[in-house]
Amino acid sequence: MSMLMMMYNFFKKKPELEQTSVIAPAVEQKTASVPKDASALNAKKPVVSNPELTIPEQEAKEKAAEIVKKLRSVSQKSKVELQLTGDPVSITGSKLGGIPYLPKDGTYPADRLGRQLRLLAQIRLSELPPDSPLSGLSASGMLQFWILDDDVWGLEDSPEDMIKNDISRVVYYDRLDESVTEEECAAKYVPWSAEDETYFPLEGEFGIRFQKTCQEGISVCDFSFDPLFTESWNREYPQYRIASVFDLPDEAAESIFEEDDNFGHKIGGYPAFTQEDPRGEEEQLERYTVLLLQIDSGEADGREIMWGDCGVANFFITPEDLAAQDFSRVLYTWDCC
Repeated sequence: MSMLMMMYNFFKKKPELEQTSVIAPAVEQKTASVPKDASALNAKKPVVSNPELTIPEQEAKEKAAEIVKKLRSVSQKSKVELQLTGDPVSITGSKLGGIPYLPKDGTYPADRLGRQLRLLAQIRLSELPPDSPLSGLSASGMLQFWILDDDVWGLEDSPEDMIKNDISRVVYYDRLDESVTEEECAAKYVPWSAEDETYFPLEGEFGIRFQKTCQEGISVCDFSFDPLFTESWNREYPQYRIASVFDLPDEAAESIFEEDDNFGHKIGGYPAFTQEDPRGEEEQLERYTVLLLQIDSGEADGREIMWGDCGVANFFITPEDLAAQDFSRVLYTWDCC
């Protein structure tokens, strides 16, 4: 069973949405087209499903496919896919794991208890294609992604802690000191590990080759997909109103999840989750619409990357913070099957 089908079954088992007798205000129904920024839709609109009318399975499947195609065509975001290699990488090169770059007078990030974080990835911005989602940052700089090497790899529970960036961190350098040696950096790099034994999701170091920038439509994993789909469906087929995509006949809903695949290693685009998008559960997280980095489970160069049981990790930032080059409130999350 695919990860997406497991996620579908997970949501399908949730308690059904409580029915309401309040019809969505008429002004809400005047939307002529789906907004290009999928996150702009208000996910809290009241909707009424009609249990007395049942659309045939095959017809529902065809209509759902049409709506998904339209949604993806108007919600395109740029992404850059990452191909991992076993090639050796310099101290200033793009990589997962390995010895991280550090300026001569710098210190590696640590949490409030003084525990040094471990490097998950570093991206040399000059190696990205010129039209990448991070093209607004200095091409002379670098982004580093850090997490604590504890038993949950720097994952926090509460929304406040998820963006506090104590046991996870994104560090931005607007320029690099090319005179720094790997030996100098290695002498300062002593990441903390739980019980002095690492359970890190990756072993060793992987080089990164960046693919050309391409476009990607909205994923069914994204928290804004369900309200977007529901609004579009109810506008086009008001006689078969639904309160959620999960109100569709099983075959139609399953077909949506079977076709979607936003997994993989990438910068930008739409995220993948094996369970659910935490941004949809907390209003304060809904502004985190820019995917800085996604690292998936898989194999490269004969070695494994594994987030729990075939999970995936994501780092998000708000458009405003990215424009301001402020990485002090990045949302980090990972989940697994």
